[in-house]
Amino acid sequence: MAEERKITRWVVATEQAGTRLDKFVAERGAVSRRIARTWIGAGRIHVKGRVLRVLTRPLRAGTVVEFIGQEPETGAASVREDRSDRAPDNLILYRDRDIVVVNKPGNLLSETDRFGGPSLETVVPRVLEAAGERSRLWLVHRLDAVTSGVLVMARTSSAARELNAVFREARATKTYLALVAGYLRKGRDIDAPIARVKGTRHGVVSGGKPSHTHVAPLVGSREATLVRATPTTGRTHQIRVHLASLELPLIGDQLYGGPRYRGEGPKVPIGRAMLHARRLKLPHPRTGEMMTFEAPIPPDFEEVARAFEIWEPSLS
Repeated sequence: MAEERKITRWVVATEQAGTRLDKFVAERGAVSRRIARTWIGAGRIHVKGRVLRVLTRPLRAGTVVEFIGQEPETGAASVREDRSDRAPDNLILYRDRDIVVVNKPGNLLSETDRFGGPSLETVVPRVLEAAGERSRLWLVHRLDAVTSGVLVMARTSSAARELNAVFREARATKTYLALVAGYLRKGRDIDAPIARVKGTRHGVVSGGKPSHTHVAPLVGSREATLVRATPTTGRTHQIRVHLASLELPLIGDQLYGGPRYRGEGPKVPIGRAMLHARRLKLPHPRTGEMMTFEAPIPPDFEEVARAFEIWEPSLS
């Protein structure tokens, strides 16, 4: 039986007017600021009925803030369950003396931001330390916070230099899976320049940086399509922007107009943009041997695909 969906509602009092969202959630949820930011990043905090992930957004008196899921007041066990910095069992896919290949969870930053929340840069070293291994790492490429999947990190400065060159010179092949709203009938080569539009939002803009993505449908319906995307450039939000430019935004991607809920009747919020880095092929930084790494499909991705009736069992 599916876990009962619970909603805890808080109202911003007059004396709390102007309080930023992460501080308000921490105070009302009786948790640390770091845990509050984790909830916000995971899409579990709704303001005025919509997911809000802007940590610093000041709140007005009378605003209703909702926590979606197990009530935070139920004790330490629920706090532990909500820690996105807890390493999943399949976090590390491969490691040797030069590289660590990880399976990044969705809604986890690749690199630590100015708020000091959990990221791969903090989670992976702890796993290596627990195994008695040296934990110094270099981040040589990134995935958006909302994106799950395969990512490689260097364990030496020489490996970092070589891998930086590999990505800069487009010698790595990256394959993603995406769930999009709408029907993609046939494959497309999207050759459209990308630039920042406003805040963190990017778009197809004349004069932007050259950007190319090949997309192909795997399973589709009138409502949604499971898509394979292969970018040959590495622009910020590239796949998300290119698919949105075709009026096929990622399911769960509120930044680019994707649907935020699924289901009929009581609607279930979708916790992130449905984008998964499925496969990465690149030369080993020391030996030059071509290596291919694959990240398993995360449960939330499969769950949403099944809900929209576009799941492909062979991907399991």
